[in-house]
Amino acid sequence: MSLCGCTIASTTGVGSDEGWIEAFAFAYTAAILATDESDQTATLPTSGTATYTGGMYLDMTRPGAKDHDLMLASMTLEAAFSASSGTISGRVENAGRIPVYDPKFAGFESLLTDRTLTPEEAKTTAVEATNADALAILNGALEIAETTITDQHINTRLSGNLTGDDTDIDIDAPIYGFLTGADADGVRITGTNFGNIEMTLNGDKIDAYLNGYAKRD
Repeated sequence: MSLCGCTIASTTGVGSDEGWIEAFAFAYTAAILATDESDQTATLPTSGTATYTGGMYLDMTRPGAKDHDLMLASMTLEAAFSASSGTISGRVENAGRIPVYDPKFAGFESLLTDRTLTPEEAKTTAVEATNADALAILNGALEIAETTITDQHINTRLSGNLTGDDTDIDIDAPIYGFLTGADADGVRITGTNFGNIEMTLNGDKIDAYLNGYAKRD
């Protein structure tokens, strides 16, 4: 399992998007917490709506390759609660692809496995450690299909296409999630097979590890 937390500094406008940077801090939190189900929401709200904002990351490895790439993006979800249950859907966008093995990202690797940082510390560390010249900005979006929330759990699909800078990512995969906190304060998303999903990168079928976390606005 690979863990990731990151933010991007840029001289070309990427780092000036504070929402994007904050999303990567959420992705770091997701890396630590996504498999911890101890704080699942016990009882769903019985009415109202909620918007959740956070981040998602994919750790992508080509078959037979030792090196891996990371895709990081912002994630938003919309939930509507009712007396019987609720529904939720979402969108993943503002994505960037980071070749972790690239020497321009020296210092970044240590951030992947450090579980001690707060999201703010992760953001600061990553800004200092990275060089956005090697970052591939990706166009497009991934959709989290609307689904019914069942006993605080979410089973749905993530699908869509992201392209840019010699990168073409296609995803159509089942994902799993659950609501967290006393009042449905957050949402965690992961792949259904211990975080793993199947996808294509530039036409090649690859395995990827996915985690996402979003906090109620």
